[in-house]
Amino acid sequence: MKLEFQYGTTNIAFNVTFKDRKTMEIAVEPPDSVTVIAPIGTKEEQILEKVKRKARWIIEQIVSFRHMNYTAIEREFVNGESFMYLGRNYALQIEVNSSAKSQKSDCLEVNLSLQQKIKMKKKLGRLWSSGTERKLRK
Repeated sequence: MKLEFQYGTTNIAFNVTFKDRKTMEIAVEPPDSVTVIAPIGTKEEQILEKVKRKARWIIEQIVSFRHMNYTAIEREFVNGESFMYLGRNYALQIEVNSSAKSQKSDCLEVNLSLQQKIKMKKKLGRLWSSGTERKLRK
């Protein structure tokens, strides 16, 4: 659902999605995308009221993104291409596995050593404790 309202001289438009959760999330992403994730059953008036209370913050975020001169990085997904992850750069290494019985074209497989898995779990503590690990294994 798409909603919008006027804040001063600025029109703030945002997309709303509903999920099974208790709180409402307002996200501002470069360059000027605003998304609201609300609990299922939340009324439109409640969503507008919450976003209106955060309107100044939303505009500040959008302005800061504009000052950053944000440009989307076009990825080619070739060997050696650098990817930033958790503040570090990693080089992409592509391996063709012809012995695999089935391959998913929409899946990215990451192979980690046991030590790397432990470090990754610590860095992503909230992600793992929120039940995402169970969802990823499905």
